[in-house]
Amino acid sequence: MSPHLAEMIGTALVIVFGNGVVANTLLTRSKGQNGGWIVITLGWGMAVFIGVYASADASGAHLNPAVTLALATLGKFEWSQVPGYVLAQFAGAALGQIFVWVTYRQHFDATQDKVLQRACFCTEPAIRHLPSNFITEMVATFVFVLCILFIKGPDAGLGSLKALPVALLVLAMGLGLGGPTGYAINPIRDLAPRLMHTLLPIKGKGDSDWAYAWVPVLGPALGGILAALVFPALSYPCSLPSFIPKSGKNPAFRLFHSPIRLFYLYLRAYLCATIEKITSYLILWPTTVKSNRSSVRWWTCISTDNCPKSITHSN
Repeated sequence: MSPHLAEMIGTALVIVFGNGVVANTLLTRSKGQNGGWIVITLGWGMAVFIGVYASADASGAHLNPAVTLALATLGKFEWSQVPGYVLAQFAGAALGQIFVWVTYRQHFDATQDKVLQRACFCTEPAIRHLPSNFITEMVATFVFVLCILFIKGPDAGLGSLKALPVALLVLAMGLGLGGPTGYAINPIRDLAPRLMHTLLPIKGKGDSDWAYAWVPVLGPALGGILAALVFPALSYPCSLPSFIPKSGKNPAFRLFHSPIRLFYLYLRAYLCATIEKITSYLILWPTTVKSNRSSVRWWTCISTDNCPKSITHSN
């Protein structure tokens, strides 16, 4: 199976089971009607488990442009492959939503509430305030992607996580951060089904709320990129991310890259020193630290590639 086909199939499975459980709990005369938020969050967690498990070996199971952008930003995924992955994810999400519509078509037609119909396709906020909704989606995706990177690190796709940890993370996201906006945390998960809501024939359907559509697209995309920018600075040992070159002769390099590199150098050194101080006070105390290693000034890390990994001490 090609990576793009795997991304399409994996994303389709996520939408089939994810929006499928939403339709099951919301649409009129469905067997699962009024199942509630816990059922929806559990269903989405299992949907991600199935999608990741099915596509992991072939594509790394990104299934989310926010993850693809994060890995590309970290230098662990080729930028040239990003458009193909995103298009495959979009096609998979659209295909998955068509399956949901075909399965629940009679129930869509029987449901008179236009908002409930649309909720089976895409997200909308509980309290509509676009700036706050955007921040919510950005923060939620930032936390989501950062957790993924901390679970396994940036060297591999989601497939390396063996599906279950990601499913549990999605479940936690829904229970903890899903209330304000419905936790899209995935641009394609919202955009492609919203387009299907516009195109598919549904009895008595309302508009697709395109005025809100930019929020669950740009918010998650930015959140994923921010997580990729922050993760290297939080890693230990602290090292410069691969997307920041260490030297350059071009004036444009000095103008744009040097300030970013300097920021990471200082942030990296400060974090390393903070970790060292906490370790010294909480773990090494009341042992006597050798005078030549007792305190490494935070600025001494600036010119090195790695901060100190340990502190030598004696009784």
